[in-house]
Amino acid sequence: MPDKWERRSAAVRLDEASVDRLLRPVFGNRRIVDLAITKAGKANTNYRVVLAGIADPVLIRLFTREPKSAAIEAALHRLVAGAVPVPDLLHVADGNPVTGHPYAVMTWMPGIHLTEALNAATQNDIRELGTAVGRVLSDIGQFRFEKAGFFDGDLSIVQELEADARGFRSLMCDWLFDGLAGERLGRRLRDEFWRFLDGSADVLNEWKGPPCLVHSDFGGSNILVRKADERWTVSAVLDWEFAFSGSPLVDIGHLLRRPAGDRPEFEAGMIDGYRENGDELMPNWKPMARLLDLAAWVDFLNQPGGRPNLHESARETIVETMCEWP
Repeated sequence: MPDKWERRSAAVRLDEASVDRLLRPVFGNRRIVDLAITKAGKANTNYRVVLAGIADPVLIRLFTREPKSAAIEAALHRLVAGAVPVPDLLHVADGNPVTGHPYAVMTWMPGIHLTEALNAATQNDIRELGTAVGRVLSDIGQFRFEKAGFFDGDLSIVQELEADARGFRSLMCDWLFDGLAGERLGRRLRDEFWRFLDGSADVLNEWKGPPCLVHSDFGGSNILVRKADERWTVSAVLDWEFAFSGSPLVDIGHLLRRPAGDRPEFEAGMIDGYRENGDELMPNWKPMARLLDLAAWVDFLNQPGGRPNLHESARETIVETMCEWP
């Protein structure tokens, strides 16, 4: 599904001379051996670069979607380093001499995307992958904040978020009736969906946990895994630009989208891994996670710009969720 989604904006095309200028603060005039734009990521532009005399590739990340997210992502890398596997930041700048965008240079992380691993995995591997990812999800949730909301570059909360049923209803109502989301669903589906949300939202009041770090794009394309000593581990969690402070159930809901969500072994392993730090999931965790994930799909529908494949996926997910509820 995601591989057919349109980008938010066109990727920025760079030639070797431009990439050399971006890498010079870190590597000087070292020769570029190979240069390729990466397939993952629909918002910013990422390049994998191989340099002469350097054993491992490096990644250049241009923050084209939202310039201020560069500082937030860099701060989050520094916060979680050592507790959560993330690339090492080699250089971060709030602009660049080629395109003007903020950018970062970081280590290239080993492994394959979780989605790719699941597609070729045995049942035992699927459960082991779920356990590995669940451990990392719990590790992310160990970073706590005084309130829910969105970060600035210092990881202070600059926009508070109501994480209960009232806040959820208010946000969904705005997007469905005053934004683009309702138009793209059409009146009949919009009204049916609103009745469903309004009637289901009270379950969100059952979550009483402290606000914690939420990756908010915790899916197969941003989780790298590898097998070492016959065991699957998470080698990196990538792309933190959408992170905020809130409920860990947001990440669980995203993680259990299809195809991972169609694998009972993966879900069982995820629960085991999540509990290893002493974290527990409340009885209604799954409907709560699914409701919170619907907010992301409505957000997709509410964003400006024509992305028909993504919008169709959002409509399909909304209908399927209502049909399968709870």
